[in-house]
Amino acid sequence: VSSMKSGLLAISQESLICGNISYHEYNGILVDQEEREKLARSLGPANKVMFLRNHGVVACGETVEEAFHYAVNVMTACETQISAMPAGLDNLILVDSDVQKKTFGLGSQGGGGVDTSGRKWKTGELEFEALMR
Repeated sequence: VSSMKSGLLAISQESLICGNISYHEYNGILVDQEEREKLARSLGPANKVMFLRNHGVVACGETVEEAFHYAVNVMTACETQISAMPAGLDNLILVDSDVQKKTFGLGSQGGGGVDTSGRKWKTGELEFEALMR
């Protein structure tokens, strides 16, 4: 997906949970400070997922659990997209932008927006606990 012109498409719930996606043109191994600063600017102040064109993906978070949450979702979204690509880009239905925002809002809440236990979970914490069992 990092090598596709389309980037990550809004075709699965996991892609929506990733929120706004940043992209950075791959310029080789990070050895100079200027390139590191460009990388940080490309990510921006709020995005949690960034594709390095022709290289891979970076998932960030304020905690290990949050970064893991975004890493798992972006990898699943990429697998879904690659699996759907044989149908042709013109045959894929993109999710409406309002639904994208709503899904990201719910998915980025602690407990995935669906936990009713009353405990205040941080983003990705409940999912991380479940997946580590």
